[in-house]
Amino acid sequence: MSKNFYITLFLAISIITSCSKNVSDTDNNNTGNPVNQNQDSTKSLFVVTAADSTTTIKSYNSSFNPLWSKQLQGSYLGYNYSDGSFYVTTERFDYVTYKGTYFFYCLNATNGSVKWSVNGTDKMYTPVFIGTKIYCNGYTSNGGSNIITFNANNGTVISKYFLGTQYGTAFMQSDSSSLYFLYVTQNTDYKVASYSTITNNITWSQSIGIRFDNSIPRPVLFKDKVAIQTNAGTLECYDKKTGSVSWTVNGSNFNQAMAGQDNVCSMSQSNGYYGYDNQTGQQKWFNAITKNLHIPSLPFLPGENIFFAGKDATNWALYSISAGTGTLNYKKDIRDELKKITAVGSDLYGVYDDNTATNLGYILMLLSSDKGIAKDSIKVACERLTFGIVTSADKFVTYQ
Repeated sequence: MSKNFYITLFLAISIITSCSKNVSDTDNNNTGNPVNQNQDSTKSLFVVTAADSTTTIKSYNSSFNPLWSKQLQGSYLGYNYSDGSFYVTTERFDYVTYKGTYFFYCLNATNGSVKWSVNGTDKMYTPVFIGTKIYCNGYTSNGGSNIITFNANNGTVISKYFLGTQYGTAFMQSDSSSLYFLYVTQNTDYKVASYSTITNNITWSQSIGIRFDNSIPRPVLFKDKVAIQTNAGTLECYDKKTGSVSWTVNGSNFNQAMAGQDNVCSMSQSNGYYGYDNQTGQQKWFNAITKNLHIPSLPFLPGENIFFAGKDATNWALYSISAGTGTLNYKKDIRDELKKITAVGSDLYGVYDDNTATNLGYILMLLSSDKGIAKDSIKVACERLTFGIVTSADKFVTYQ
């Protein structure tokens, strides 16, 4: 079979001299660093390309000069950054035996050297961190799924929690003592669940219904709440400790929920954009700007503002609205759909499709987040692109 090539770009603020923190009760947003000539030299851009049997990670400085390159076994499944280390999980699949070997690498983010690596028969996805432990959701070799706990210092497996033979997990996130994720009973139900890293058990789960379009909503974390878009199109919020329903908003066929300035923000393309208080579910604001727009990619909310690309009857534009008030910050005309939008501070990133008959690839754009004006760009030759943002003080989400 022909090889399919993938690429992942994400930015990591790698400030080696400062102490990083893990995602705490109040860490809700995805943040990262700008990439331009005038930035701190400790900030790095990582580019991850993968074929069927190998993954190559390349690191660049803020001026796009190469720093190091490392080839690993297997095609990547997940990746993350924490405290000066870059973590990658990969898969090497044998299509003859129909079995896979799965790898977990910890790299020195400064020079790309392997600090440690482990391999086995359990598939592992994006790692998350609490203290000196790493947690991966994945699948067992004989069916079903589990949560694997690793020692962050050497990769030793501490424990495995088996969820069941009919379950798959997705979008695992963490606070200071618990994991939150979606798990799926095949053809029966989707559930949002909390797993205690102290007792190593599921503490609660709530059904959100069956999803027929194969999209999986992501839980959104607040200090003491977990919010999610249910498969009935409603918004629902749960108490973090008990899983009891705090509030439900019906009737607008909501899209992916996001956290912004203590609000649960969600879009309904048939109506508009909404912001709800995460404690009470009270509507804080509404903006009808999205009502007649075609918005194919998920909006992104890295902090105080929401960014998305939308098309009216004829033209594409980049939109920014306040997550706190719902007011429009700006609308900037763009040449085509700007995908994978993300932002940090004064910088905004997005991807243009740049495929031609003989030249496959994408253009990664750097724009000003306050005005949407293009500042820089880099061409990436590949067939498919995903990227996310991560810093030493937070987590990130990868948009496929």
